[in-house]
Amino acid sequence: MTYQNVPEKRVELSPGGYARERRGQWIGGWSYVVRYNDHVVGDSGSVRSKSEYRMELMGAVNGLKSLTGQCEVELFTGCEYLSDGARRLLRQRGSDPFVSGVHAGTIKNCDLWKEFELLLQVHHVEIRWVPFRTKKLDSREARAAAQRASYHLSDPVSRSSSPGIVEAPRG
Repeated sequence: MTYQNVPEKRVELSPGGYARERRGQWIGGWSYVVRYNDHVVGDSGSVRSKSEYRMELMGAVNGLKSLTGQCEVELFTGCEYLSDGARRLLRQRGSDPFVSGVHAGTIKNCDLWKEFELLLQVHHVEIRWVPFRTKKLDSREARAAAQRASYHLSDPVSRSSSPGIVEAPRG
């Protein structure tokens, strides 16, 4: 018996988000760390935003977009906004006002939630809650990378590989 749509690899994804005010302007940093076996990759960037929720969601979306092929993803987050929204999209109950709001474009960050929902059609995602002050190093590194990224806004969208994250080839 053969199975269709079986993910080819299992990865761990830890997104991070951070927002701060600097000289009257809000700057947000996002990042992610992806672990696949012994390989660890990550990326980070910054945008004008005062919402850490948006930044954490942006880290998750960019992390999912970075994956090649179909993957089984364990998404580790300490952000209730991301964890709750993702679980509600995974359940897809038509009567859920959040899901209806995503589809209607009436909720905050609906652009990112719609992108997240499309990525759920590619990858099998499981949400794993981790406390904010976790000992899970990837989650701590993702948060620290997002904080570092928030200090490097040079254009409307700034992206750079985050120092401290080991770059490895995708496999």
